[in-house]
Amino acid sequence: MYSRLTPDKRKLVDSLFASLTDKQKIGQTFCIKTDSRTPEQMAAIVEEYSIGSLFYAYQQKDACQRMTETVNRNNPIPVIVNADLVNGAGSRIPGCTLFPWQLAVGAADSQELAEKMGMATAIEGADAGIHWTFGPVVDPCYNIFSSMMNIRTFGQDPERIIRIANAFVRGAQQTGLMAATAKHFPGDGVDDRDTHLCTTQNSFSETEWRETYGRIWKSVIDAGVMSIMPGHMGLPWKDPGNDFRGPPPATLSSKLQIELLREELGFQGVIVSDAIPMVGFSSWYPREERIPLNVETGSDVILWVDPQRDLPNMEKALDKGLLSQERLDAAAKNVLALKAQLGLLDETPRAIPAPDTETYQLWSDQIGERSVHIVRDEGNTLPLSLPSGAKVLTITCGLESKVRGTISELNTVNEELAKRGYQVTHLRNPTANEAAKAASESDAVFLNMFVLPRYGANKLDQGIQDTLRDCFWNDHPCVVFTNFGDPFKLYEMPYVHNYVNCYSNAPASQKAAVKLWFGEIEAADSIPVSLDGFFEMSRPNGATP
Repeated sequence: MYSRLTPDKRKLVDSLFASLTDKQKIGQTFCIKTDSRTPEQMAAIVEEYSIGSLFYAYQQKDACQRMTETVNRNNPIPVIVNADLVNGAGSRIPGCTLFPWQLAVGAADSQELAEKMGMATAIEGADAGIHWTFGPVVDPCYNIFSSMMNIRTFGQDPERIIRIANAFVRGAQQTGLMAATAKHFPGDGVDDRDTHLCTTQNSFSETEWRETYGRIWKSVIDAGVMSIMPGHMGLPWKDPGNDFRGPPPATLSSKLQIELLREELGFQGVIVSDAIPMVGFSSWYPREERIPLNVETGSDVILWVDPQRDLPNMEKALDKGLLSQERLDAAAKNVLALKAQLGLLDETPRAIPAPDTETYQLWSDQIGERSVHIVRDEGNTLPLSLPSGAKVLTITCGLESKVRGTISELNTVNEELAKRGYQVTHLRNPTANEAAKAASESDAVFLNMFVLPRYGANKLDQGIQDTLRDCFWNDHPCVVFTNFGDPFKLYEMPYVHNYVNCYSNAPASQKAAVKLWFGEIEAADSIPVSLDGFFEMSRPNGATP
């Protein structure tokens, strides 16, 4: 990052770095959550600990703006604000544009739309006071039971991931307003376990890794991504570990963060750890050791620290040699360089264009329409032709446990059906008897699977089974099965006679599904993943426009 700066910006970074105490350098490596604190409270914490960055979760736009403005108003070293804007700024900030999940973007397979999505994310995010997005996810999804990847990835093909991820990064970073982050190094999606719950493993051999993950990482680095997030997963061929726990997570491995990522792959930007409360990280050492070791082994920014607890531990580690002065200095300077790269250290405030939300929503809808895919239609049910005023039943089969994302229901589906003049009845996880009774009173039934990534697993659970038992659809002439999340549900539902994959629950994807049901758009022919025995990933030659 430092090497990319202009001579003037390098001079600015050098001067600012030379003025820092070790306590302030440590503070620059800290990223803290704002939680429920007021802007004034956050400003006081930032000043006391010289905090380098803030993380925003789900917050209103005006609250984000007010927080950033208040914290940086009299701060000699402005904070850099980050958030998980993986599916557009609307994935964390209500009122901004919500794009379909990454797997739908991969299905659309359009570099042009991916770049536009990146640009929209940067402008809307910057307008809300955010400078750094923790996206895109560049892991492939090689394991259908991976709750961590699934619809969070662009697909299974490294070439598709490379062209779509680089297009998104290009769109986001060319504005000069936003730093993008490729995650999760060295690569998730092989293990079916969850780094929130344990240290997972990328079990690929060195040859397999270099042909897949290695190609992806080298490409996004060469394309200039400003930040990379290591995950709490190991890579046995590179760092097998030395005790009963096996390979350590990348976030605690200098062989992965420094030797492989920095020295071999040549990454010079900012390395930000995945969240440190996750069990894949926190299970390894006492807190007073693991936090300093995260920086010592290569991270520049520690995600979600508690400064009151962790500053003393970092200072003790520096005194004892557990954290070297060299590594602390490099981390602090990398953070300052990223701030300089984004203009946060300039005297003149950044000029942010007014967001064009109407156009951004159009791009989102285009991704939705280009990604919806008919996997199976044995009875030629689609497209449907129903008279105006027909009675339709929508059934949502969804998980009751916590899921990722901002959309918790499939309301847009019902709204779109009503707009077309149909009488809509909706049930969520009804019993089999309730579903059968409502279906018997309806001209058409839309059974919508709503299984999104959740912590620990992504298989169907008891609540959904209660709806599916007795298979009421065998007694009804018009039932359409559509998946608004995990695309691999045919593995658990091989008996359905038709099946539509949307790869996303975003409103754009819901609108596209309704259009497809009634023949208003053509089904997409690009498939980003494979499910053995059911459907195969498409491998187009080169990028599509």
